[in-house]
Amino acid sequence: MKGMNNLSPLEEFWLRSRLERIKSGIQNDFSSHILSNLVTLEAKTTNARTPTFIFPGAGGVDELVLELKESNPNSKIIDWKEYRGSILTASFDSEAVGEAIAELVLDKIVNKFNDEEAKKNEFRRNLPTSSSGIRFIGISVGAFAANAAATIIYRNLTGNNSKSKDDNDRCDPFDIHLVLLDPFCGRGAFGPNYGRYNFGKYATTALQILNTDDPVPTTNDSLPFCYCIDVTDAAPKRDFVPLPGDSMHSWPLAYFIRHYKDDDAMDPQYVASKMLPRGKVKKL
Repeated sequence: MKGMNNLSPLEEFWLRSRLERIKSGIQNDFSSHILSNLVTLEAKTTNARTPTFIFPGAGGVDELVLELKESNPNSKIIDWKEYRGSILTASFDSEAVGEAIAELVLDKIVNKFNDEEAKKNEFRRNLPTSSSGIRFIGISVGAFAANAAATIIYRNLTGNNSKSKDDNDRCDPFDIHLVLLDPFCGRGAFGPNYGRYNFGKYATTALQILNTDDPVPTTNDSLPFCYCIDVTDAAPKRDFVPLPGDSMHSWPLAYFIRHYKDDDAMDPQYVASKMLPRGKVKKL
């Protein structure tokens, strides 16, 4: 299986055993019940019923995250708070969570075949229609989990390891939809621009919702591999009241739940090629 493979030698030495423990823990937590009722991957699924994984930020599950789940009936929250370490490891930890979920999804898709190459070839011959797909939603540092899951599934199901921000007309038979809500983009002490260079690179559709006037670092820039909606000055923001102890960092999540309607009931391939051009910023 094609994984992330993006740790430096020092990071491998420092983090590998920790990240493997996280992956094992997540898979033990979710494998017994998550895929049987969530990842059906059947043909003609509507966007509203697209199997969706929600990765909260460092604060874990709150009322807004629960509201997001309620608005997406075929969704599952991956609560990874107990696996989150320090501020220096949180991005790596989140990435490991996404890798673990991606492996579970791939196992679900191909587990009835024995030979690895036959698995991929047979799956491609029997892919659902272009209206089918899977969606990963990452909130703040949960963006690392969502992007990792999308990356691994994209690489394994499409056989494609490159994605240019101008490659918008490519027609993949299966939509891998990535949604990043005010994503935290720094990884460790030496990767402040990690998100800029990686988020959305391996996905058929990549949407970023951005707020630029909150105090959270590395969350204030648009990402070149995503279609970005800047909601900093959106009119509904005047009526938004953050949860106690929170900031406007949570406004993109609230906007996505309550106001984002662009891709409702539309074919994901149409959305990807016509409505969500990579690198474009739409300011509200």
